[in-house]
Amino acid sequence: MRAQEAEELMDEVWHAICKKGLPINVRTGQNMDAADWVKEILQKQISIDEPIGVVQGNDYDHCPRCNGIVGQSAYYCKLCGAKIREGGR
Repeated sequence: MRAQEAEELMDEVWHAICKKGLPINVRTGQNMDAADWVKEILQKQISIDEPIGVVQGNDYDHCPRCNGIVGQSAYYCKLCGAKIREGGR
């Protein structure tokens, strides 16, 4: 996750909490209740990266999202961060 994506995620979580407020069981409950509540919000906001593949060019493979050139062993695009292939980190 890039720094900009992390900042956008935190903004989305902040707005979700502001709109709905804290549930009573989180305010009076234990840490486990708060952790479960935050986990539910994050699961709604995070989208799992699915590999999008490459566009075959004349000489090079290109990222379908930003049209940047990617190598044959690239797992992520260096320009936009899109997941190209399975594996990697």
